[in-house]
Amino acid sequence: MQRSGILGGTFNPPHWGHVSVAIAALNQFHLDEVLWIPSLAPHYRQAETIADFGHRLEMVKRAIALCPRFSLAFNETGGDTSSLPYPSFAVDTRTLLEATYPHRQWFWIIGLDALQTLSRWYQREVVIPWCDWLVAPRLTRQHPSGDPLTSVGLTLESSLSEKIRAGFTAVEQPASHSSTATRLNQMLGKLAAEFNSLQSEAIAQTTQQCQHIAALLRQQSIELRWQVLALPPIPISSQQIRCTLATHPPVAPAPGDGDQETILSGLVPRAIADYITQHYLYCPTPGDAQPP
Repeated sequence: MQRSGILGGTFNPPHWGHVSVAIAALNQFHLDEVLWIPSLAPHYRQAETIADFGHRLEMVKRAIALCPRFSLAFNETGGDTSSLPYPSFAVDTRTLLEATYPHRQWFWIIGLDALQTLSRWYQREVVIPWCDWLVAPRLTRQHPSGDPLTSVGLTLESSLSEKIRAGFTAVEQPASHSSTATRLNQMLGKLAAEFNSLQSEAIAQTTQQCQHIAALLRQQSIELRWQVLALPPIPISSQQIRCTLATHPPVAPAPGDGDQETILSGLVPRAIADYITQHYLYCPTPGDAQPP
């Protein structure tokens, strides 16, 4: 029986975090494919913060082009998630998937934040036992800023930047090149150890949260089959990208610039960065304005 993963979401926009989680699921659970399912019109979000479905669909197509085992759900039938009723719920997605892809074992790839809402999902008693749930790890402790969406990124950024600054300060006037190399190697070794520690902490905290969620669902006579993906917490969010673009609109590279870095480097695949720049998505201009 074919093993199929589901990666659903608004993808507003899709980013390297989505790609990394999908690849981890493929490799760790020996999936034959991951089907990406962009939401047509999520009923739980404000419409004005969401790019048009056509734009999000095109960006997802660019993301799935990175791996031959990624595909757009329902694409081979000539349709897309616009086939789902409005507003669409997970149970509607399940029904359409079973009709389109019979005889599959299903794995739903999900973030911890979304998993924590399962107890409130519409017809959850039908959806939850239907598949296995593969959970992306997240650090649940918050940065002092109190913003849960940026806590992981700020924790990593502050840790890395402080150590790098300390390292460069220490080697500004080295006695010799060999001592410089030694100090830098020591600094990088410490950074790697701290990163591994963050990964272990994220997986442990996520496991604890999943156990709690499963216990709550068991009280509703719903059995949750779950496993935590073994990968580090990824400090990228779609909201972070939109906020970045709102204050730092992208600039198209000049002819001949090749692969120069842009404001989106390291956040989204290059093909998606090019699309966002071309269509001036998430930028502080009226919808009918033309990019500069």
